[in-house]
Amino acid sequence: MIASIQAKTQIPLSSHYLIQLCDQRYSQSTQINNIAINSNVGVTNQSVPDEVASTLGLSERRVQYIYVVLNLVMQQALNNHYIAFNPCSSVKKPKVRQKGNRQPREDGSISTYKIISDNEYDHIMEGTTSQMFKALYALAWDSGMRDGELLGLTWRNIDFKKGAVRVSQQVSVTKAQGVHITPRLKSQYAYRTLDITPSTMDKLLKHRGYQERHKQPYGLSYQSHFDLVFPKLDGTPKSPADVSSRFKRTIRRLGIDDELSFHSFRHTHATHLAELGVHPKAIQLRLGHATPEFSMKVYVHKTERMEQGIVDLLILRQNRHVVKSSQCTTDNKKIKLRISAKP
Repeated sequence: MIASIQAKTQIPLSSHYLIQLCDQRYSQSTQINNIAINSNVGVTNQSVPDEVASTLGLSERRVQYIYVVLNLVMQQALNNHYIAFNPCSSVKKPKVRQKGNRQPREDGSISTYKIISDNEYDHIMEGTTSQMFKALYALAWDSGMRDGELLGLTWRNIDFKKGAVRVSQQVSVTKAQGVHITPRLKSQYAYRTLDITPSTMDKLLKHRGYQERHKQPYGLSYQSHFDLVFPKLDGTPKSPADVSSRFKRTIRRLGIDDELSFHSFRHTHATHLAELGVHPKAIQLRLGHATPEFSMKVYVHKTERMEQGIVDLLILRQNRHVVKSSQCTTDNKKIKLRISAKP
């Protein structure tokens, strides 16, 4: 339809019209505002205005998706000489604006998640009786791994001698496959090896012993081939939603801040690293992000600990400068004395 219109008119079409033609939910009788097609001047509005999503009842993400798909179709049609001009080429790509809940919080992060305090973590660990969930929470606190990465972790990817875990797969949930294991991680940066503290490794060892004892009643029905560290009772992959809901029930039972979520562990770990003065690049690599900027902007929250010691460091820098200046003055005096002492 678009090709026939373009072939006849040779006029670039506006974003509104392209979206209407692409989305089958809208009939040809849908009114399109702010559009003016003229054989001499073309389209007066070449960009996608802010009100497109609300006018057509589409989300900004969907508008962008439709544009991308349509542009690919039109470009291929142009390459195959079906049309003389790609109507999308004169239309600016729609942008997806940051939502209101992505505005900076008081703690400096643009995330909607809150971090877990030391006292809250201790309370959670004391109130958790399951050895598996104790180990899970400890590893989440100690590594900052994503929930899918934690649930996809296998025993063969834990090096107890070196105190490290290797992230190479994750649990994913799709309509077609349900809860399943996939080697495809979020990005190439997600494949990483993380050093873990001895205390967390001890909790993992205890959990391993518990898991081995738990397997015995299941016999051959236990799905050992998955080799998962945090599986369901029968050894099959556990859904991230199950972990999140259990965490919510735990903090509500313990009377802890209800705004916390299991994903808060990841934000907390990133913030702790920043508090310790870890380089942003190292934080990015540990979290498995593409850039340090994203890690620092989204995952690192401002805390009082970050402010502590800054003045002391500035004083130390100032004192070093004073010492260097005094040393230079002393050295200059010595040189002058040696010169004046020469016959």
